[in-house]
Amino acid sequence: MASEDNLHLLEIESELKLLAKEAGKTLLTYFGKPIHIEYKDSAQTDPVTEADKTVQDLLKKSILKSFPDHAVIGEEDQTGTNKTIPKYVWVIDPLDGTRNFSNGLRVFACSIGVLRDGIPIAGAIFIPNGNKGGDIVHAVIGKGAYLNNKRIEIKDRESPEAVSLVGIPGSFHNYYRFTDRIKGEPRILGSIAYELAMVATGVLQYSALLGSLAIWDVAAGLIIIKEAGGNIKAGSKGKTKVIWSDFHSFYNQSVKDDVDVAKLRKWHAPLVFGSTGIVNLICQNLEYKFSWKRTLKNLFKI
Repeated sequence: MASEDNLHLLEIESELKLLAKEAGKTLLTYFGKPIHIEYKDSAQTDPVTEADKTVQDLLKKSILKSFPDHAVIGEEDQTGTNKTIPKYVWVIDPLDGTRNFSNGLRVFACSIGVLRDGIPIAGAIFIPNGNKGGDIVHAVIGKGAYLNNKRIEIKDRESPEAVSLVGIPGSFHNYYRFTDRIKGEPRILGSIAYELAMVATGVLQYSALLGSLAIWDVAAGLIIIKEAGGNIKAGSKGKTKVIWSDFHSFYNQSVKDDVDVAKLRKWHAPLVFGSTGIVNLICQNLEYKFSWKRTLKNLFKI
């Protein structure tokens, strides 16, 4: 079975890089041109464009043609289903950073991740570069991480450097605080997949993603971070702090047999990723800001 899985992984790896290149090429044909924007919510905070839909259709058709027994979960799917999922699941975000893209800002990404029994095993992220082309950041389990054909590794640091860049959400200081002074210049990029690629390639020292993450935001990036030598912590809510543990799988292993597409689409958890030393430091020093609402909720369990 192991050799069969390894052979399958080689096929996935080959297809994955080709798909990321094709998706990026398609996105760039739309970039910088007038594009119609629709919204998936009444508050108009979740935009979608023709580029999102075109790339998702391209990816889904190509994946299912090559791997008909696999499942595909995409951000632009209308709904999830209660269909039991197979061993291999592709998770795609055709365009992460739609607002940046539609406003002509080259900070966006196409993310393609592959799970085996809920565990990320392969991923590729297309990101634009300054030469009007793009790069592919990619990884396969056990083979390391790469920027195009160049091996990349996350530098092991025990603490962030003051002059280096870090990824922190814009709402961070409304809800969280560090108990100790943590160095680094915060940057808000507007694309989670792009941010993952920046940590993997060393542009950002670490990222703390504490908001409403979805599985398609991170499925590709997490295996890239791991294969680049980084560490990933997933959080759950405690009374005064986020409780952190090592990320291994998108499935709760105790109920793995009960997972379906609809449940997988609803996955969410805060994440911190970067070098092991920095990630441990961040998780040890991160706590909620004082809130009367949270205090009363904890006291009276309302």
